[in-house]
Amino acid sequence: MAKAKVMVVEDELILAKGIEFLLRRNGYEVCGPVTTGEEALIVAKERRPDVALLDIALAGPMDGVAAADHLRREMNIPAIFLTAYGDRGTVERACAAEPYSYLLKPFDDTELLIAVEVVLAKDKVQREMNQRLEHKRALLQAIFESMPCGLMAVDKEGTIRAANAFLGRLMGIKAEEVLGRPMSAIFGCAAARQGTKACDGETCTNWCVFRRCAEEAFLHKSSGRVEVEHDVTAGGRTSTLRLSVTAATGQLEGETLAFLLVEDRTEIDTLRRVLRTEVSFAGIVAKDGKMRDLFETIQEVADGTVPVLIQGESGTGKELVAMAIHSQGPRADKRFVAVNCGALPDGLLESELFGHERGAFTGAVRDKKGRFELADGGTLFLDEVGELSPAMQVKLLRVLQTGAFERVGGEKTVQVDVRLISATNRNVEKDVAEGRFRSDLFYRLCVVPVTVPPLRERRGDIPLLVDHILERIAKTHGRAALRISPEAMLPLLDHAWPGNVRELENVLQYAFIKSKGATIQPQHLPASLVQEAAAELLRAPRRPVLTAIRVAEALRTTAGNRVQAARHLGISRATLYRFLSEGAEAGPVRDPSDP
Repeated sequence: MAKAKVMVVEDELILAKGIEFLLRRNGYEVCGPVTTGEEALIVAKERRPDVALLDIALAGPMDGVAAADHLRREMNIPAIFLTAYGDRGTVERACAAEPYSYLLKPFDDTELLIAVEVVLAKDKVQREMNQRLEHKRALLQAIFESMPCGLMAVDKEGTIRAANAFLGRLMGIKAEEVLGRPMSAIFGCAAARQGTKACDGETCTNWCVFRRCAEEAFLHKSSGRVEVEHDVTAGGRTSTLRLSVTAATGQLEGETLAFLLVEDRTEIDTLRRVLRTEVSFAGIVAKDGKMRDLFETIQEVADGTVPVLIQGESGTGKELVAMAIHSQGPRADKRFVAVNCGALPDGLLESELFGHERGAFTGAVRDKKGRFELADGGTLFLDEVGELSPAMQVKLLRVLQTGAFERVGGEKTVQVDVRLISATNRNVEKDVAEGRFRSDLFYRLCVVPVTVPPLRERRGDIPLLVDHILERIAKTHGRAALRISPEAMLPLLDHAWPGNVRELENVLQYAFIKSKGATIQPQHLPASLVQEAAAELLRAPRRPVLTAIRVAEALRTTAGNRVQAARHLGISRATLYRFLSEGAEAGPVRDPSDP
């Protein structure tokens, strides 16, 4: 196998020929001899030698040291310096060019051959190491670029030393354009970005979390996780991303840098909200089985035009149900008009519903359309319809029968096409039976009855409602996201909620005002609610007295299964067995575990 190729750069031709002869005799291929530094660069580009023997004191503008530096940097060719001058200055100049070897003239043949072999061996090892390092660098670069999160490296002065493409896409910038630039100029506060003053750490924007995370990492080797919101504008539309930022220090090319990891948690947070309210429907937050049935009913009646009567206690969200029926139906693109029938006296309510002509009564200075006209083609929602007076019941019945009416003080008949949805918290059927509500109007209004369950019958929805309401409150007041502690949630779960969701909203509004931080604690809730929960804990549970009739009914209900019957009665199996063995004639029996 042929040995390496050696370039001889020596302006003393007799010495150059001697070196060439020695090398060829020992199996080396020789380029040269070459007499100047400039010529050495030309020959090296053409012949690509494995090593260069260079005299330091070459004639011309480029000496051997300068030529060796070019060979190393541009073609990665190692050099062996030959010089007759061994003074300190010459050696220092040669070492500055990072030589592989250095020979003082005169030298013998063995010294030269050994120097060449040593340099070639070192170069081979160095090349192999460089290849492995390059492979590792390429691998790390591939990982750096392919990670599904933003990565950035900054030095202690805040200068960006590295950034991957994902970070650029995330921020709406080009990653290569930020390299070498101060982090504050890219992500920092407005003052730092505009160059008016340094960031003071207090009046800065959200993006100063990058700076704070990097500083914490340099102090403690790593930083805690910080979440921040970032607005990104693309295609004329602005969207808000929820990002998570962490930092840790590491070494890059011998320098300690802070590596910042930026994760886009927007989709995760969105999915969590969706999963939290996966059976929510048309703005109604719920997952209880009774509410699922309600959602199915809404979907069934939405496509029709028949009147719907929504019944439920005050504060259960009957208007939300009405809006859901409207939004899911064919009239969704038309108007949804609501009026509270219980809030106005007859005179005003008639004008509100049917409108009036100018001069119809004192203060009627112009013609006014009523709610029926405003809702033409859409949906009219009559809240608290059970509060209508007998006279207004008659007038409403006529509209439902004919679809026509006259404005107050007018003679022209107005024809409208309106989907009517009504709501009441009264027992209208009982009012009909007692003569307080017209039966013919009731049957016109209640073609499809819909009942909204009270909050106490769907307590499993309370955590969802709490999250939903707190998120809305925080957004309204420009506060960070609010959370509720488990200790504060317990009184909410135990409360009977006679005012239903409206009462829950009022309680959370109160807690929001009382709390200063991001978490609501029990002390932020109304005192009456907390005291009620404490009293409930102290109250001993009482099981009903057993009687032969109740036991027989339980056994009949459970088809004779005594275990299920005991569970149905709320007693232990031992108590039931003792009752059955002793007989009903022994009289009423209490569970011995009762206090």
